[in-house]
Amino acid sequence: MLAAREFDSRLLHGGKMAAIIVDIDDTLLRNGTQPIRSTIDWINEKAKDYTIIIVTGRPESTRERTVRALRDAGVRYSRLVMNTGSTRESNQFKAVAARRIKTQTRVAVAIDNDEGARNAYRSAGIKTASPTSLGETTLKFNMFWRL
Repeated sequence: MLAAREFDSRLLHGGKMAAIIVDIDDTLLRNGTQPIRSTIDWINEKAKDYTIIIVTGRPESTRERTVRALRDAGVRYSRLVMNTGSTRESNQFKAVAARRIKTQTRVAVAIDNDEGARNAYRSAGIKTASPTSLGETTLKFNMFWRL
């Protein structure tokens, strides 16, 4: 039996895994389709233990093209949440989406290149990281999720 300090808090009540929210543009993909390998590798590694939820300001009308680009880049994810409104309101959309996701699962971190989006996630009570800081985030992330 595991001692309390060894319990892995990534698992929620009922065995549900915590989630990582991640953006697409300039976080996973550059110029719409070019993979940002360092972020994709980090996300794919975390996908073994976390539910990866992509939340993007891209319009729902681009879903097919977006799914193809993510597949071609080799991104592992569980869910793709796309903007059904105006892309001008992308950060507001992300804050609303984050609050909805939080009602379903614990969110470990949201990764987005845009400071406005990170502010939106923080306003929803979610820790954030820039994709450029993922190396240092890994250490903090692993320490945070251990009891």
